[in-house]
Amino acid sequence: MKRIVIVPMMAFVFAWLLLSNVAFAQSQTFGVIESYSSPQDAADLDVGWTRVMLHWGELQPDSPDQWRQDYAERIKDAEIDAEIAAGREVVAIVIGIPDWARDDDLLPQGLHLAHDDPDNTFGVFLTQAAERYQGKITHWIIWNEPDIWDKQTPGHTWDGDEHDFAQLMKISWHILKEADPENVVHLAAMTWFWDANYGREQYLDRLMAILTADPDAVANNLYFDVATAHLYFQPNLMYDVMNAWNEIMAKYDVVRPWWLVETNAPLSDDPAWEIESVTLPVSGIDQANFMGQGVAAAMSAGAERIALFKLIDHVDDRMANPEPFGLVRVDGSRRLGFDGYRTAIQLLDGAISAERERWDAVGQVRVQQADRQTHILFARHGGDQRVFVEAVSDTADLVNATGTERRTLTPVDGQYEVYLPGTPCTQPVADTCMIGGTTYYLQQRLSGTAAPVFDTAVSVDYPASVTFDLETAAPIVDVILTYEVDQLTCAPERVDVPVVPQDGRVTWTWEMAQASPPPGTWIWYAWTLTDADGNRWTTERERVQLVDQRFAWQSESIGRIMLHWYAGDDDFAEALLEAADDTLSRLENEMGILLDGSVNLYVYKTPKQLMDGMLYSYDPLGGIAFNTHQTALVSGAPDDVGAAKQVITHELAHLVIAQYGRTCT
Repeated sequence: MKRIVIVPMMAFVFAWLLLSNVAFAQSQTFGVIESYSSPQDAADLDVGWTRVMLHWGELQPDSPDQWRQDYAERIKDAEIDAEIAAGREVVAIVIGIPDWARDDDLLPQGLHLAHDDPDNTFGVFLTQAAERYQGKITHWIIWNEPDIWDKQTPGHTWDGDEHDFAQLMKISWHILKEADPENVVHLAAMTWFWDANYGREQYLDRLMAILTADPDAVANNLYFDVATAHLYFQPNLMYDVMNAWNEIMAKYDVVRPWWLVETNAPLSDDPAWEIESVTLPVSGIDQANFMGQGVAAAMSAGAERIALFKLIDHVDDRMANPEPFGLVRVDGSRRLGFDGYRTAIQLLDGAISAERERWDAVGQVRVQQADRQTHILFARHGGDQRVFVEAVSDTADLVNATGTERRTLTPVDGQYEVYLPGTPCTQPVADTCMIGGTTYYLQQRLSGTAAPVFDTAVSVDYPASVTFDLETAAPIVDVILTYEVDQLTCAPERVDVPVVPQDGRVTWTWEMAQASPPPGTWIWYAWTLTDADGNRWTTERERVQLVDQRFAWQSESIGRIMLHWYAGDDDFAEALLEAADDTLSRLENEMGILLDGSVNLYVYKTPKQLMDGMLYSYDPLGGIAFNTHQTALVSGAPDDVGAAKQVITHELAHLVIAQYGRTCT
């Protein structure tokens, strides 16, 4: 992956319009780079493929007789086996030249010899790799971004010219096809910008001229089966560049499927990863919105497969890129981009075709699937927009970028009306914005595949458990319950629970093992169900509140304090409320810490009643603060207001200090 410097928008005018409605495969559309770094996160994304790097210089640093075991077995072989076992296809990228194998031109020794000549050093290495991973890897990307011509740039990887690179492709083609005719050879990804920014003819154009003039190349599919792309940051430019590359290939009567193997909009404002020099400003919500917008742009430009670079940050990534590209931070917490990509995968999987229907103040891309039609919608300017989409069903689901908001719409006069909020436009590009406003998915179920009727219920036995129930008459074969505790956290902590359906009913109980969230906590949940034909539905996101049902609670508020009590009169509650409000103001003024949001105070009559509402609490408690919920439980008898006030002061201090120490770094 390399940093991309985006050129000003050019007025691309293309005569080649074959990709205005592009068809593509229905399986394994979405991937993520380096999924083996965090297999559980990759499983939660439900990606179908990943990429591993086979670096010649790392595998054979000293001689062609070497195959470095610590690198191959510990870092690569085990990763590859684990990915295959998890059901993810592995794509290899082959790159790197060890010093012993370089000739005077810094190219592989024997590059222009026959592919099976023992003095062709790269040929010997690739033959060994193909044999070692036969039956495990069938997709091979040959090299990376050879168009970066500046040898002083960290992303520079190829010292030869286009003729040398054509020879590299020729060697690779013959070796891989002879090893296994099922092997798929990918052309290296190119940046576009290293030529465009300097007014040079595109590398792809120069390479196509060489390959199509070579009769051996023409007879061998020009030595590649798939074209590969790396494009970042700006959905509009991604679409234009992919079409420009297609126009170049069309000039030579060449048509190939495209894989967008790297894309993302890395953050510039993550407090866990400070940046000295920002390439382009991107916020967390920008990244989440980019996922749907970038995927829509790539699909409508012809991308068969798409992968995010990358799954998780590593400490040494700073040497290659100043921005954090991971969907997951070094500490394992997830950025909003993770939820954005997961939502795109869930709603766009199984795409058959994609068409860009509108691209002015509104971005509108229609994705056709076997059983549904999904529109990706977003405002491209700073102003709010309204869009109308033709109804092909009686109802439609409207889902936001991160999947946290879902609602059902009904059409009016044969159309669905969708409100699209404008974008903050952290990076203007000409008269639009680099990344648009909130991405929405409008999904309509096609006739004959209407969603079945669901009956959901939740029962709370506080503090011991929460039981989720679902009933349906549909023939469901696979069920996943997703739930999330509403709390202060650096990333949503969702849990996916596979549940076995029995006679149309599904039940699962969350047993609180050692501690439960405090009363007043909201639990969000949704069910995802799959029938025997592979149709999948996700119920509307609902929530349930944890309530200590032993008591008849009353509630009253003042400022940012919400007081809940069951013993004592209104004067008792008012005295505690005023004391809490005064205490919070004093703490903030003296400590210089402004507490965000509101505070919930639950007042129990006795320490024992408070303790009985908690799991595994052994000592008599006057109170306890739940910092991530901004909630405190206190004991306070109506006949001892002074003692209750002291406990409230103590617990509020805990909440204020906790905010001072809270960090996502």
